[in-house]
Amino acid sequence: MISKLLGAIMFLVYVSSYGTSMGDLAAGMKAGEWKTVNTTNVLDAVGSADVGGGASGGILCYAEGGAWDPVGEQFFFVGGDHNWSVISTKFIRYSAGTNTWTVMTRPPWATFLGAMHGYDCNAIDAAKGNYYCRRSYADRMFEKYNIASGSWTDLPANNIYQYQYASCGAIEYFPELKGLLFFQGNDDGNSAAGIYLYKDSTNQWSKLAGGIPMNGYAFAAYNPVHHVMVCGGANYLCKISGTGQITPLQPSPISLGVNSSIFTVDPVSGDFLVFERDGSFYVYDVITDKWTKQPGSNFFNPVAGGGGADGGLVWGVVATPVSNYGVVMFAKFNGTSSCVYLYKHSGGTKADLPGAMINNGKALEISPNPFLSTAVISLRSSKAPARLAVYDISGKLVCNLGETKSQAVKWTPGNIPGGLYILRAEIDGRSFQEKLLLQR
Repeated sequence: MISKLLGAIMFLVYVSSYGTSMGDLAAGMKAGEWKTVNTTNVLDAVGSADVGGGASGGILCYAEGGAWDPVGEQFFFVGGDHNWSVISTKFIRYSAGTNTWTVMTRPPWATFLGAMHGYDCNAIDAAKGNYYCRRSYADRMFEKYNIASGSWTDLPANNIYQYQYASCGAIEYFPELKGLLFFQGNDDGNSAAGIYLYKDSTNQWSKLAGGIPMNGYAFAAYNPVHHVMVCGGANYLCKISGTGQITPLQPSPISLGVNSSIFTVDPVSGDFLVFERDGSFYVYDVITDKWTKQPGSNFFNPVAGGGGADGGLVWGVVATPVSNYGVVMFAKFNGTSSCVYLYKHSGGTKADLPGAMINNGKALEISPNPFLSTAVISLRSSKAPARLAVYDISGKLVCNLGETKSQAVKWTPGNIPGGLYILRAEIDGRSFQEKLLLQR
């Protein structure tokens, strides 16, 4: 019950206006439903013909996750096909606003000749608008892309971890630890796995744990409802708290990690959703440490290009939670049938979720936005009192502005960091929301 309540609250905080094809489709979906999103230019983006081809024909092989930017409502992914003769790295983006895929300018660091797979190495700090990826498994470098400026920055090399060629590593941004987490897997038997943290504030890497008994390709997944990170691979799982405490979990009933499964999270309920290479579907509850098998889906059909021998039915598929719409997005390379799916695990639409956010551009306005020090909130509604509160993008309450009958309210946030915040207003039994962008 508590988990479901938290999920509903998170949906109310996250969900934005339904002014996009993806958003409108998600709004009409019911719990447990799959839908196809008809997008533009998807094959050009996820295919690898324009970078010399490769073993599978697409760049989503040896990968399981991308990064979703809730501010710009867009998806980012860096990866490459299994090809050892040419530069195969591609940087792609999907914009929900235009419903179009774009092949971005090749990053200046992408000079490695050979396979630069995506693995589980795409992450985002949504508050600061920074997207992260790993350069390649053949060095210790990680890269940061500032979405607003379109510029890349090399992070300092992580020279702490033992084995340089950790091809099965995974990264994820952890808001509570204010840094980028790297889980070094161990697919070669030459080194034990470890967990490392990079912080922009210090521009340094530190070691959180070593000697982890995990062999296999790795994954890392942040849970925005329970505010924990889960990392693992093969049958090993561990949980990392917002204070950095690491707790081993019960062994998983299936093999985990890139090429074995897709491990993602429902942004509404906080349930982890796990899809095995044979198409089996499990829900994992990190609070109870319990696995529950679900009905399968015909979404996981064999992929063209011969990838099935490596990754089974999850080959060529990457999953990304879309917090704005309360769904998970699956991008799937399948030759000319490449496509995008949405899966809604929890309920929550305008029609069936009580108090769902309605942002029609009339009830609630903010000026200026973005703002530097003070924002004026204009309430264009009836004369009923309004309850106002501001949240950060993780769903944490930042400021309770209380109840007011005024048609204009000022918010001066003080010393909180710059970034994206969500204003929520309860008026006459209805809920409204708007984004605020604080610039520092």
